Amino acid sequence: MRQSRAQQAQQEKVQQQQAVKNQSAETSLAERIQQQTELRRELGLSGDQEAALLKIREREQSEIRAISDRRLMTKARKEKQIRSTVEKNSAEVRGLLTPDQVRKLDQVQARDRDRERDQVPDQDRLRDRDQDKTRSKQTPGG
Repeated sequence: MRQSRAQQAQQEKVQQQQAVKNQSAETSLAERIQQQTELRRELGLSGDQEAALLKIREREQSEIRAISDRRLMTKARKEKQIRSTVEKNSAEVRGLLTPDQVRKLDQVQARDRDRERDQVPDQDRLRDRDQDKTRSKQTPGG
């Protein structure tokens, strides 16, 4: 039985979406491995600590994925549950570390937050730019 063009197009679309999802998962895994390597080096993790940390992070990703996949939950509720999951797992990670490692972790996280803040455009500037565009579209000849 031959597939219609619409069915073929739909099948190709699904395959493309799956490829993007697979690529995203591979990128996520590569990022986690890189983060794990950096943390091991910067915090001086033991083999046992590293294994426990990886286990916690894998469980966290699984929990976050399950929350994200819930269709009948509002976006705000999902964000709240994800935040709660991350906080719970972060506390568990801190429990694995020595006081010196916790101090180093805090420094690493502060540095990473600073980097992210530097990479994210100023929200006020973006809002102003968008408002200017809207105003120019609303004015005659603009």
